[in-house]
Amino acid sequence: MRDLITADDTISHVLLLRAADPRTIVLVESDEDSSALDPHVDEVLCQTIPTNGRDVVLGAISRAQDLFIDRVLGVIDSDQHRIIGTAPSCTNIIMTTWCDMETEIAFSNDQKVLQRVIRAHFDNHAFERVLGNSSMLSMGDAVAEILRPVSLLRMASRRDGLGLNISSVPIHEVISGSPAKMDLERFYKIVCAKSKDSPMSPQDVSSIVSKEIRDCQIGSSSICNGHDFVAAVGKIGALATQEKVGAKVLERSLRAAFDCESLRSTALYADVAEWSERNSTKVWVCGQGRD
Repeated sequence: MRDLITADDTISHVLLLRAADPRTIVLVESDEDSSALDPHVDEVLCQTIPTNGRDVVLGAISRAQDLFIDRVLGVIDSDQHRIIGTAPSCTNIIMTTWCDMETEIAFSNDQKVLQRVIRAHFDNHAFERVLGNSSMLSMGDAVAEILRPVSLLRMASRRDGLGLNISSVPIHEVISGSPAKMDLERFYKIVCAKSKDSPMSPQDVSSIVSKEIRDCQIGSSSICNGHDFVAAVGKIGALATQEKVGAKVLERSLRAAFDCESLRSTALYADVAEWSERNSTKVWVCGQGRD
């Protein structure tokens, strides 16, 4: 039923809650985002409410402001919007620094969370061998570099309105080998097959990616989608150890390993703390002696 929730539904829920519960409210995009943040939220003074995606959070925050409902914050994925210049300008909206909550967690605290998750599910040395990280990038950055063509195509499609369906591409089907790499020809074919409303051919898509690779100077980690990233980690782990760990399991492991130290290393933590101070409230319990 979550996928039927609208901004109006959300703000109605907020109004009902406020009639009996004065706590600060943080609207997030999903149940998964709530589960990542809830262990670090001061539940006496604040609560998170999962919604149905970015647009619902933005719409609900707009309505909250129109109705002068105080202490309602929206936390959303940046989804490359900051990079392409389409980020919302609103004092009650905070975006992740990285593309989404998954990469916010994975790249926090010098990637210590990611390292713990990889060690928990795979042989760390075998993972690094299949990763083929000859440039001595961190493991997370090396995975993001493999995914660079996917990330650049996502960015180009969002920025230029190309209508390409990249989200449904099974990343595990387009990464293979040792060292691991993407089968770009197969990737382009799958994108076109799934993009029913786009007239583009695989050759067109290849040309777009080639141009983006030439022109884009932004680091791969900064533009990498979290679901792509986690799927790639799972596939590289499977290539390394023959242990198949699903993306959902890895995402849950990342959230579970996201400790206070790692949260405090993020700009998200600082931005929310600053918003809390401006609004005379408190969101985080991290840093208050309960680490």
